[in-house]
Amino acid sequence: MANFVAENIGAEVKLTASEPTKKRYEISLGGERLKIIEEKWLAAARDHAKLPGFRKGHLPAEVILGQMGDWIKERASREVMSSVVEEIVKKESLKLVYNPVIAKIDYKYGDRLAFEAVFEIEPTVTVKNYKGLEVERRQKPVTEDEVTAELERILKQGHPQYLVPVEKAAEADAEEWALVNLTGKIKGETVWSWDGELLSVDSDQAPAGFNNALIGLRPGQKKAWSISLDEDCPTAAWAGQTMSIEMELLDLKRLSGDNGNPLEAHKDEIPKFKEEVRRQIVKRREAVARRHLEEQITADLLRENPMDVPQAEVELRTQELLNRARGLFALSGKELAKEHEGELRVKYAIEAANDIRLGYFMREIARREAVKVNEDDFRKKIESVEDEKERQYYLKHKESVLYDILTEKVFDLLIAGAKITDVEV
Repeated sequence: MANFVAENIGAEVKLTASEPTKKRYEISLGGERLKIIEEKWLAAARDHAKLPGFRKGHLPAEVILGQMGDWIKERASREVMSSVVEEIVKKESLKLVYNPVIAKIDYKYGDRLAFEAVFEIEPTVTVKNYKGLEVERRQKPVTEDEVTAELERILKQGHPQYLVPVEKAAEADAEEWALVNLTGKIKGETVWSWDGELLSVDSDQAPAGFNNALIGLRPGQKKAWSISLDEDCPTAAWAGQTMSIEMELLDLKRLSGDNGNPLEAHKDEIPKFKEEVRRQIVKRREAVARRHLEEQITADLLRENPMDVPQAEVELRTQELLNRARGLFALSGKELAKEHEGELRVKYAIEAANDIRLGYFMREIARREAVKVNEDDFRKKIESVEDEKERQYYLKHKESVLYDILTEKVFDLLIAGAKITDVEV
């Protein structure tokens, strides 16, 4: 529609720039229509303005403007902007990404109000060449040697499933595993905690002093000790501090049978264990193969369907990725260097734009192919999650989870319709 007069308020609307994801309008209102709005807010202000010698509601207009002129102009301009923006969205059928940005406000009371409104909008999405994509599916058979090696590795690492309790106190250099609760405190405040952590008696993953503190302890007993943190500690804020560590030994375990030969120790159960290990290896490889298929399809969609996306969305997603990077650096006691941050910003901007494009493509393909998600899909997803914290996260971010389910269904459809060449790796 481009240029028109807003029916609700009589403002002149002019489209000054149009891009695939952005539209810019100039809006102006003057004459009697503006004065009517100003008079309404002037009357509202008159009921609140006070001045000795005048009865309430009888102050001259110039006195009210002197006291509350800014308030009147703010209310009048807000009314005009709100009404015009709503009508532009309706008349132009705009799908907003964010609220419009109002700029270049020029307001002369009693004469003319002019401003600019910039709308970030969803692009028109057209997806072509998404059927019959040619992709490779990686396959790698699981060998008996791999299963045996993986099972032996699991047994030697002290997997809880293959351990039995020890009826004695912990000993130095014993091939045993301690199930412990650990808490680290600085100045009485808890800064980290591990609950139900399984560590070998000579673990190099445990905090300093763990092995000495563990020796002689029996399940149910507790012990505390302190360590001094130097400049190389993981978190910079802790450097130079003294950390007190509290430990509770929940259980002490070892491999059943001959610790030197875990496969021999479990020889009667090896067939069952091997079948489970084989299943887990197959499951992991199927997940890797699936990701590779999705990556190929994503690359094809992005290559065949170049599309502008709202810059505001890209900037927001880029900032989220940068904040996450800063957080990871902070956890390691480091700070993200300015020059490195600049490089990451460019990298993340490209990544963000592609992720946003893919999201538009997924929703458009779902619309065309009638792919839907419902409450039953969400319920099944929640029921499949064993970790309570993860379940609560899903419940809190339901819309995001529903989008992930929709994306998975669309990939299922695209993979089912693709021309797949199996490649053994």
